[in-house]
Amino acid sequence: MEEVLARLLGTMEHQQQMIQQLLEAQTQAQAQALANQQAQQENQLKAQRDMHGALLQCVSNNGDQGRSQLRDTERRVEGLSIPAYHGHLNESIGLYIHRVKTFFAAKNLKYETDETVEARCLAMVVANLQGQAAAWYQELASQGHGFTTLAEFEHGLREEFEPSDLQERLRDRLFALQQKGCKDLIEYIEKFRRVCTDVQEMSELDKVTFFIRG
Repeated sequence: MEEVLARLLGTMEHQQQMIQQLLEAQTQAQAQALANQQAQQENQLKAQRDMHGALLQCVSNNGDQGRSQLRDTERRVEGLSIPAYHGHLNESIGLYIHRVKTFFAAKNLKYETDETVEARCLAMVVANLQGQAAAWYQELASQGHGFTTLAEFEHGLREEFEPSDLQERLRDRLFALQQKGCKDLIEYIEKFRRVCTDVQEMSELDKVTFFIRG
């Protein structure tokens, strides 16, 4: 019996090592892809900054107001569009908010320190609400209960569309997730990670246990 247990433990340790290696390999690949994308965006932004610098030099005698407007010009990033939110149960609000903030950072829209910019950013977010999320906000606005900051918007979004038992639902999804239902191990890892993104207060050991049993 002890020999059987020792073999089982050895097998589990080997599986954990393989899983860790796969996770590390995927993380490295994603990091490299992100680095390449960021490098391309940085090159585009550098070209834009050079153009802005030339424009600033040309209008240097036109007063502080003109120079300020050019410095604050919104960046144009090709191939990047503001995310949409539909209000579906399987949509991650945390991931959606992260993508929205990343979009504004890429566009150089510093809403944290400028109320005018924040009002514009909020209008852009609301304009890209879809389906029941759009209907929800339209009803709020018609009653004079619209939001004035992105923080208020996020709070209202979570209050309306995030289930109170979200953590239990996420754990149920992890429990039900099976590798045999995926086309390959990579897809299984991606789905597992996507659920874990919103899971709170779960130890790494529990995550490994869920992963192995799937």
